[in-house]
Amino acid sequence: MNTKRGKDELVALVAEDSNAIRELVCEMLRLQGVSRVIEAADGEQALRCVRDHGRDVDLMFCDLAMPGIDGIDVLRSVALAYPHIAVVVFSGLDSRLLRSVADMAEGMGLTVLGVLGKPFSEEEVGSLIRRFRESGQDRGRLQSATLTPDEIDRALDEDRIEVYYQPKTRMSDGVAVGVEALVRLSDRHLGVLGPASFLAVAEASGRMQAITRRVLSKALRQAGAWRRDGLDLHVSINLTPGSLRRMDLPDEIGHLARSNGVTPERITLELTESYSDLTPEMLHTASRCRLKGFHLSVDDFGTGDSGLYRLRSLPFTELKIDRGFVQHAQHREDLRSVLETSIDLGHRLSLTVVAEGVENWTQWHLLKGIHCDQAQGFLAAPAMPAERIPDTLMRWRKRLATEGGAAMAA
Repeated sequence: MNTKRGKDELVALVAEDSNAIRELVCEMLRLQGVSRVIEAADGEQALRCVRDHGRDVDLMFCDLAMPGIDGIDVLRSVALAYPHIAVVVFSGLDSRLLRSVADMAEGMGLTVLGVLGKPFSEEEVGSLIRRFRESGQDRGRLQSATLTPDEIDRALDEDRIEVYYQPKTRMSDGVAVGVEALVRLSDRHLGVLGPASFLAVAEASGRMQAITRRVLSKALRQAGAWRRDGLDLHVSINLTPGSLRRMDLPDEIGHLARSNGVTPERITLELTESYSDLTPEMLHTASRCRLKGFHLSVDDFGTGDSGLYRLRSLPFTELKIDRGFVQHAQHREDLRSVLETSIDLGHRLSLTVVAEGVENWTQWHLLKGIHCDQAQGFLAAPAMPAERIPDTLMRWRKRLATEGGAAMAA
């Protein structure tokens, strides 16, 4: 979202293949005080507009019967990538179809302001705009739409499973010591989709193993390339608990590391979900990973009942504190106490402690003051493609020398 916009300024996208109707709807919106109206003459153009402007768009008027990519597919794609956008469904087709599509969109997490049958009036459009303004639409709604198993299969077949990287910085001096590898899926219309769009379906449908292998292969290949270029970064890679049921996993990761010239000590395997049903097979796999020299991290510590149980049972070397504790600790004494206790516990267990979600120097200063080891978050950089990492780390070093100087001296 463009933070420079006023709170009452609205941006709307109108997707309609009829020039006359599209121009009429756009004029109605302008008369209702909509600040900016983006036009799309068909479904494919609508998806391009969503890809290019989706973060700024507040609401979308979408016709259903468009040539090529129809409005139903457009709405599903919007729900996948930008679920904050409120939608109005309109068409000259059967009213029951309109209601069914509206129910589909709501089920995928979109806010449906209303449905309009053609023709409709300026008064009807004005009523929907007023409803939107009065609702205080939350642009941070959780995404609930997901890809289908077949769509995930196509992404795997077409090598559209991508890996982005987010820097991890040492708090004592601010030096970037590593990156976390984060899975993404590249969509031909919408660009890059986050894991909420596909990981749950992949896990439930038996496709997680293929995705994990793809991420491991790409991340370790990239770690080797960085090392050969003189950028020796520690790389953290997420695993689901289901991965630990694979008895061959330690050997596979070991082979990938050797073939890419990466030593196991430079790789951390992060366990990403809360679970308490540790089986002997999972303990076997985790222990063999550690025996081979790979580090193990417990991710999102503090968010589940099983955190302490996992710390006792698995040979972890790193503890990552969930961002929820970090982002509000400067305002809440109870969360600060949780942070201090977690960091102290990690150090007593000889673990490296990493704080996630560090977004500003105030949080950095607080964490440094209570002896956290490493930080990860938007303060240093968001997740990004591998090719942007070297320049990003260079810019981070310059920031440390200027705006970060006071934090480093504290």
